Amino acid sequence: MKKIFVAYRFTGEDLDILQRNLDQIKRVLEARGLEVHCTIADEQSYRALNLTVKQILDNALQQLDACDLVFAFVNSASRSEGMLIELGYAFAKSKPIILAARKGVNVHSSTAVAHRIIEFDSMNNLMEQISKLEF
Repeated sequence: MKKIFVAYRFTGEDLDILQRNLDQIKRVLEARGLEVHCTIADEQSYRALNLTVKQILDNALQQLDACDLVFAFVNSASRSEGMLIELGYAFAKSKPIILAARKGVNVHSSTAVAHRIIEFDSMNNLMEQISKLEF
């Protein structure tokens, strides 16, 4: 079973909406037979342990190392330094990257490392496109 790492912007996002969106993505990817790794599940423990940004990033990169490919979810025009680090790391490790970006969001810097680019206008539209991907 292939393992996929889901990268996303965390800082500044509405946590409830982000959690719902990532849960949808996870369900569809799992239905496609993938084992999904998404650090949003670890957020509460990160806070409880008062982890530093470096410790959180180190954990994410360890999870990324164990995965075969990366799914980058870009729903906001705001830049995410953490996600850019994850994408650069994945690119350096020759991991295929699927970039899913909301229509109208400038992701120019990320398209250079993406193997596939999905543009979506709603979460339903994104779920439909994910369900048609070949992995």
